Amino acid sequence: MTVTQYDYKEELNLFMKFLDEEKNKCFGIQMNQETTDCLEFGPFLKHTLNNLGDPFTGKGGHLHTFNYEQKLVHLMSELLNINIEDAWGYYTSGSSISNLQALHFAATILTNNATLITSEDAHNSIIKAAKIVRLKNVIQVKTNQQGEIDVEGFENVLRSIGKTEKLIFFFCSGTVSKGAYDDVQRLLDVIDHVGFQKENYYLHLDAALGGLITPFITNDELILDFRIPQIDSISTSFHKRLGIPVPGSIFIIRKSVLNTIKNIPFIADYSSNDSTIPGSRDGLSPLITYFKLKKYGFEGMVFRTERVIQKANWFAEKLVENGIKKVLNNKYSPCVYFEAPKNEIINEYHLPIYNNKDGIKCTHVFTMEHVSENQLLKFINKITNS
Repeated sequence: MTVTQYDYKEELNLFMKFLDEEKNKCFGIQMNQETTDCLEFGPFLKHTLNNLGDPFTGKGGHLHTFNYEQKLVHLMSELLNINIEDAWGYYTSGSSISNLQALHFAATILTNNATLITSEDAHNSIIKAAKIVRLKNVIQVKTNQQGEIDVEGFENVLRSIGKTEKLIFFFCSGTVSKGAYDDVQRLLDVIDHVGFQKENYYLHLDAALGGLITPFITNDELILDFRIPQIDSISTSFHKRLGIPVPGSIFIIRKSVLNTIKNIPFIADYSSNDSTIPGSRDGLSPLITYFKLKKYGFEGMVFRTERVIQKANWFAEKLVENGIKKVLNNKYSPCVYFEAPKNEIINEYHLPIYNNKDGIKCTHVFTMEHVSENQLLKFINKITNS
């Protein structure tokens, strides 16, 4: 019998051409498309690298990268200011899964009768995770113009809740729409002032964007990491700032908090504690991520961070100079928020549309490495001449 094999080379070439062209117009997503240096990891594609279960206890006889995943957890722990001896974590397919992991642990520790309190600007994965773990109560606090949790509104919410209620707080380090940073310390001051004790709440920081920005702002103006002792866990994405070919994130929790969870089962199938939500996990991406972070080093990441933030400040100024309205650029953020242009420009540059609180439709641009200043000037020119 003759078997005809499908020849897909021509179709792949056409699709690659399309991607190469569109990459230069991906302005609206929190993603660094500058991933060309990842091609050197191509030879590892001939192996199925499957990180099954817990990277610290897993002992399956398969091909894995647990060693590099552990190194990545320790490297990110140092950047997020937690002693590696008190840090446990693992690599996920994105901060949506990392946020789900945090909520799963929080509900396990406190009960799913706990109330989740988060921002109306928080990532949709947080509300989705609450539905998945069958959390019964969810409150989304209104934000201010900058996109941060409104402190007064937050206090009003807390005062409406009994002091002995179990609470799960999800705060943001770099929101999706405006790149805003919640003032975690001020919010904690409110929690203390109203009278909630730490044993009655769990605090997770969704630092999908900010987790690879704030460690490299060297003036310590933004402290959004484990130096805040009430923070129990943090999620950070790598595709947003580092530039990797497959979306990825890390979830890190204080080991002292994890150890309060009793009876985590042991899975004989892959010789691991069942502490991770996924069983099979991508083993190639943590390898790539670890080596890219090591290659750039701390000073290299400081330079890259300063560059994209300076570019955002410059772009915001150019928008204002050209008469574009509703321009907002949070300090230390690569996100620039402004009044939305015509639909054809929205579609061409892969931009979202947000309904601003005053009814005006807005959008945003992220000034990541693959977005050049020349491209941004062309973009502004299209808006002003449309």
